[in-house]
Amino acid sequence: MDPVEYLRLSQIEHKHWWYVGMNNIAAQMFKRMERPTETHRILDAGCGTGGSLTWLNEFGAAYGIDHHVLAVSLANEKGHRRISRATVSSLPFAEETFDIVTSFDVLYHVDVSDDVAALKEMARVMVPGGLLLFRLPAIKWLSGSPHDRAVHTRHRYTRGEVIRKIYEAGFDPVRITYANTILFLPAMLWRLSGIATASGKSSDLRVSGSVINRACTALLRLEAMVLKFADFPIGLSVFAIAKKGTT
Repeated sequence: MDPVEYLRLSQIEHKHWWYVGMNNIAAQMFKRMERPTETHRILDAGCGTGGSLTWLNEFGAAYGIDHHVLAVSLANEKGHRRISRATVSSLPFAEETFDIVTSFDVLYHVDVSDDVAALKEMARVMVPGGLLLFRLPAIKWLSGSPHDRAVHTRHRYTRGEVIRKIYEAGFDPVRITYANTILFLPAMLWRLSGIATASGKSSDLRVSGSVINRACTALLRLEAMVLKFADFPIGLSVFAIAKKGTT
């Protein structure tokens, strides 16, 4: 992302409806996974300014990596110390170091030229039977919005495409579902208007009015509850859980 986007992210990810809601969905999915308990270590591959590390530390010793020096610095300022500057394509850890690897909105980035190779690298540092939980942006025809340009989006994914890449990387898919579905229509219209008018040069990283922010947060909390029991057929994001083989 542009450096200014990291600064915005660090300032608002604890209160912006999208980050609060997506973290809640991720945490609910995490809680329901049958987690291995060999090392009690978790890696957040592409941890940004540390928002996900806060809740991941509730489940074990959470480590993070990010390629951008500003992101690492901002995460350190929040008290996260187990962070290294690295890329998802070259993780600075030995084989079988982590029970679980997470990666939220990272593999889509222009700096990740080979997403399957990155997934294989994540598998390398996981114990046999380890789990991978990751999220990617969806809906290919939303590419080109001001938001996507600001956060350097290389690609948006479909559910089927994610499943194929999971198999290519040597994982077995456990669960693949779309998310950010309840707010899909207004968000889609907002992004399409930006594409049509070529307006704006920054991302959507800004806090809406308090009423809108609370309402959107509540809707995503409702979505997290629904996702406990069902998958969604469409949405602005794809969540995936995959398992590393034991042989």
